[in-house]
Amino acid sequence: MSGAHRRRRRPTALLTAGIDLALAAAWAVLTATVGLVGYTLAFLAVGWHPAVVTSGSMAPALRPGDVVLFEPATEPVGPGAIVLFTRPGSGQLVVHRVAAVRADSRLVTKGDANPTPDSALLAPAGVRGRVRLVVPYVGVPRLLASTYRPTAVCWLLLVGGSGALVALVPYRRFRPR
Repeated sequence: MSGAHRRRRRPTALLTAGIDLALAAAWAVLTATVGLVGYTLAFLAVGWHPAVVTSGSMAPALRPGDVVLFEPATEPVGPGAIVLFTRPGSGQLVVHRVAAVRADSRLVTKGDANPTPDSALLAPAGVRGRVRLVVPYVGVPRLLASTYRPTAVCWLLLVGGSGALVALVPYRRFRPR
């Protein structure tokens, strides 16, 4: 009997259930990701801007990989507000909480996880914005790509690519005859 006339083996019920489970998980991951990204982008319409948290200095309120949506600063901020500013001297963006406002209107900032306040005082004009919303985990791919951790990036590409492949490739369900 030639190879063209061989009967195809039917997958077992366990294999079919495994494929169904993998498809359901992939769809759940893709739906959650699209939802969170869409949720983040919707706020751009009202003038809020995104920034990715890159350090743990604000844990547990903000974690690396979270996206903060900030509104440009139009009025003075007080103690307790979480603000985005450019660190004097380095040009690095920082998200910290205002710990106090001094008599000369300069701000004392501090990361929630840091034991001491920041050494440099911040002029009110240095505040780029006030954090209005936190979207967890959406910035993880950006964070991994910017810090270039090859193992993490490869793992993310493998899992994400597999999920997209399983979810987007049509699959014919095998049924016993």
